[in-house]
Amino acid sequence: MANVAHYVVVPEHGDYELYVFKWGATGLDISLLAGPDITISHFRASENAWGNWRDEILCEAAALVDLRHKVLLFFAWEGPTTTFLLHPAAREWHDHAWTGWDVRWAYSGLAELHEYLGLDPQAVSCPSQEVYPGWVLAPGDEWLSECGT
Repeated sequence: MANVAHYVVVPEHGDYELYVFKWGATGLDISLLAGPDITISHFRASENAWGNWRDEILCEAAALVDLRHKVLLFFAWEGPTTTFLLHPAAREWHDHAWTGWDVRWAYSGLAELHEYLGLDPQAVSCPSQEVYPGWVLAPGDEWLSECGT
């Protein structure tokens, strides 16, 4: 089990850099409060993903730092500030830590980072959105009596 996060740095010149951190998802929202310099150093110290994106199921958080346009685009499925109730306060904190930057929440998750980079958002989407419900037990079901309930 892991909490995979992708980190993307768009340098002032050249193509984007993609990093992956196996334990980076939980708390990414709070980690970004360190501001641009520390965040970029942390991202670049992570494992280079060599262009191998995880899909939206395996990647639980991601952040893109665009040095050309001063944009921070991120999302996290878990973490202290990920509830919509706290978004206004978290937005204020991130705006303060990233003064002069355009701070954005990626509501569409990893697909939104892909779109920002001009990549196909379907490349990171889950291949099947089909739902496979389990079987349903009814009161008095024979299986329940075998379980001692």
